[in-house]
Amino acid sequence: MIPSLGNAPGQSLPAQGQARVDNARFLKDAGRGLIAVDKVPGKVPALLLGEAVNARVVERLPDNKLVALIKNGLFTLQLPPGVSVKGESIALKVAALAPALTFALAADAGEPEQNNSVAVRLSSATRYLSDLLRAAPQATGKAATLLDPQAPLSARAESLTQAVRQSGVFYESQQKAWVEGRLPLEKLQSQPQAQAGELLKQEPQARTQVMAELGSVLQKQLDTLESRVLNVNAQAWPGQAAQWQIEREAAGERDADGGGEIPVWATRLNLDLPALGSLGARVRLVGHQIQLTLDADDTTAALIETHRTRLEDGLAAAGLALVALNIKQHG
Repeated sequence: MIPSLGNAPGQSLPAQGQARVDNARFLKDAGRGLIAVDKVPGKVPALLLGEAVNARVVERLPDNKLVALIKNGLFTLQLPPGVSVKGESIALKVAALAPALTFALAADAGEPEQNNSVAVRLSSATRYLSDLLRAAPQATGKAATLLDPQAPLSARAESLTQAVRQSGVFYESQQKAWVEGRLPLEKLQSQPQAQAGELLKQEPQARTQVMAELGSVLQKQLDTLESRVLNVNAQAWPGQAAQWQIEREAAGERDADGGGEIPVWATRLNLDLPALGSLGARVRLVGHQIQLTLDADDTTAALIETHRTRLEDGLAAAGLALVALNIKQHG
C-alpha cells in the first residue's frame, strides 16, 4: 500500500493497479468535474481532504490525460470527458482520498472543450525535468557510508559533513561558489550531477542509469525545497542502514542576555542495531548546548542511563553541553 495521504484516519491510496479501477468507477458515477489519478509518484506528498493545490502541467498525453507536478510529486491525471484546461497550471482541490485519490477542478479552473483551446507549449528544459522525475524510481544507486568506526573523531565529523555537501541537493549553490572562486573544481566534480555527466560521456549506453540517478537527486532537491528538511538514507557504517534527517528550525532562540537570536538545528537518526535493537535519536543543537531525545527498548534505555556520564564527558570534550536527556522507552 502507498502511504496515507494527510491525517484522515484510515484513508490511504490503493496500489496503482487498483487505483486505476477505482478511479474509473469514480468518474463514471460522479460525472463531470472530477479528475482521477491514473499514476502516482513513488513518494506521495501529504494531501488533506478538501485541500487546495496547484497542478503545474508538465506534459499532455493522449485520451485527455496530462502529467502534472503537485506538491513536488509527478502525477498522471485523467481529465473528465468534455473538459479541457487552459494555461500551464490548474487550480484543484482534493475531492477524495479513498477508495482512490481524486481531485476536483476549483472554480473557473476548467471549461467545456472548445475548438479554440490553447495548447500548452513545454520548453525542452521542462520536458527534460519531466523525464528525470519519471526515471527516478528506477535508481538503484549504492547507499553512501557515513562513518568509519575505526577513524578518529575529527575524521568521522568530516565524513558526515561531506555526506551532506556531496548529496547533490546543493549543487546549484556550489556551482555559484565555484564560479566566484570560492570552491575548487574538484569539489564540484565530486557531486552526483557532475559524476553522472562524466559517466554519460564515457559510456553513452548508460543513459537510462544516468537519467535514473539524476532523477533521484532532483526529487531529493524538490523534497528538501518543499519540506525544508534534508533526508539522507545511507549506511551509518558498513552493513548498518540508517535514516538521517537534518533541519534548521524556522524560529531560533534568544541568547541568555535576550540579545541576538541563536539558530537552532535539529537532526534525527533512526537505526536498527543488532545488539541494541531499534534506536531513534533526536538531537537539538542550540549554540553549544545539546538537547537529546532517545527512543529505545527497556534494556537499551537502562544501558544509556548507566553510561550517561560518559556521554556527557564525550560531548564536553567536543565543546558541547548536554542540557537535557530524555529517554523514551518502547516495548
